[in-house]
Order: sequence, then structure tokens, then C-alpha cells
Amino acid sequence: MFRTVDIRTTFGPALVAVIAFALIAVTLLSRDAAEAAASSGPVVRPPTAEATATNCPGTPAADAGVEGCGLLLDGLRFLKWERDAIALDEALASTRLVFSGAPRNSETNPQRAISVWRRNTEGAWHVWGADASAGIPRLTTFERGGQYAITSTTPVAWSLPRLIVVAPSIFATGQVLSYYGFPGVPTMGILGEFSANEVMRQATAQATVYDALNGAQTVTPALHLITTVAQADSGWDGTYLGRLAFETVETYAAVAAAWGGLLIIDFQIGWSDPLTEVRAYEPVLLLPNVHVALDPEFATRRKGEPPGGAIGSRDRRRSERGAAIPQ
Repeated sequence: MFRTVDIRTTFGPALVAVIAFALIAVTLLSRDAAEAAASSGPVVRPPTAEATATNCPGTPAADAGVEGCGLLLDGLRFLKWERDAIALDEALASTRLVFSGAPRNSETNPQRAISVWRRNTEGAWHVWGADASAGIPRLTTFERGGQYAITSTTPVAWSLPRLIVVAPSIFATGQVLSYYGFPGVPTMGILGEFSANEVMRQATAQATVYDALNGAQTVTPALHLITTVAQADSGWDGTYLGRLAFETVETYAAVAAAWGGLLIIDFQIGWSDPLTEVRAYEPVLLLPNVHVALDPEFATRRKGEPPGGAIGSRDRRRSERGAAIPQ
């Protein structure tokens, strides 16, 4: 039989880190023992196809029961981190944690029940979390290949950070043939002349012609859909943009997928920001056949002129933040 004791109440907060440190030190009598203990615990690897952002249940309680999606933290356990480096504050954010069952020791916040320990190459311990205020150097990051000891004073379900497996670029082995435009406006391209299905039929037929001449490379048909279009009028929000309805973009994505093709959604930035505009369509960007194009020509805010009055431009780093949203 075991009896649970709230060591923070019994011994005082100042001794919590000392007791936790002693428990770990006794368990890990040498560096070899530490490595053996860590290797016997779970290895947090990059997610497999069964444990990507779209396939995990999505809540800490459910994720903790799915390999690659989450873990149950209770008492002392060890793990090896084999994903990309991530700040502990992000990896163990409160939104990723929930008590598993009734909390012990009168805990009210699952994050405050957890400490993460790691010994560096010089043998010095660093800590993050509940025990981080006891004069021990602060641990800040899960690093790839790092071995960690995690203590939890009560069972806590943990959703691992969501990662999406990025497939190799289609351009590594092939080309994309895209047809461009804005629905209902023929002067803006072929997508304004025909239905999405008809344009996809034509694009697929043309891709087949090119594919016959392309040797070992593939040719993938695509719809290049202007999603936010620059306007002469500033509009209600001052961005000089008109925006397609989300449902319209979803329809184009579905049609492209049905033909085995891609949808490229094009953003003419106007006086807005790439991150703001792309985020409005984030759910459809999680679809595997949907991609982003940013059109800097109409990003004219820095020049103080409406789109069309000057040739616009965007800072590369800001553009990359907008394009990276789905990842």
C-alpha cells in the first residue's frame, strides 16, 4: 500500500525542489544509469501518419491514450525527446494539460504539478516548472535527443505539441500546371469564365499532354484561385481588399481534390498583413491539396497609395510567417 503525501504542505515549498532533486539523484546514481533510465522510458519521436495533427483526438485526456499523441504523467518518469526543439513553456502549456481523474494533494492547476529535470554535460541539473524557483538553474527547452526526468505530484494527461508531417516537395519529382482566376470575372482569368469543375477538366487534359512529354517527371493540375483581391476602394476595414467566402474556397478545394489536383489560394495583400489574411482560411489550408501564394504587387501600404497606384512589396520574413501557418 502507498500513501500519497503533499510534500509542499508537509515539508514547505522551499524543500520541494530539494526532495525532488534527491529522488532523482538517488534513482540516477550515475550518468550511465540516467541514460539507461531515459532509454527505458518513452521516446517522443516525430509523429507517424497515425499521430499527426489531424489524426490525434485533440484533447489531453484522449491524446494521452494514443501513442505519439500524448502521455500520462504520474510520479517520476523519463523520456527522450526526438522531435524538433521546442520551448517547455509551449510544449507544456496549460491548454495541453488536464488532470487525469481527481487531482491529488489539492492541486488546482495541472501545470503547477509538473517539473522537468535535465542534467547537462557537466553534470549540473536544470529544472522547469513547479520546482523552478528553488535556486536551481532554469531549464527552458526540450532539445532533440535530450533525456529528461519528469515529476508530477498527481496524474496529468498531456497532449504532445501538434506537428504535421511535411511531405517532400512536389517539385522534387514533377511540375504543376495551374489555371488562374477569380470566380465570375472573366477578365481576371479562366476561373472567371467557367465552373471549377470545367476548369479542372481542362487543366487535367492539358496536364496529360505535358506529362507525355515530361519523361520521368509528373505533371499535376491545379486551380490558382485569387482569394483576396485588391480593390480601388479602402472598404470598411481600410485594407483595400475583397475576400471570397470561405465556403467558395472549400468548394474549389473539393473539386480540385476530386480530380487529383491542387488548389493554390492567392492573397493580394493590399493594406492588410499576410498573417491576418491567411489565418482567415486556415481550416481549408490544413487540407493536403491546398497551398498558399502571396502576391506582393498589391501590398502598397508602405508607399501610402492604394493598390494599382504603385508597385507593392513585402518583407521576406513577414511573408514566410504567413506562408507557414498550416505548419
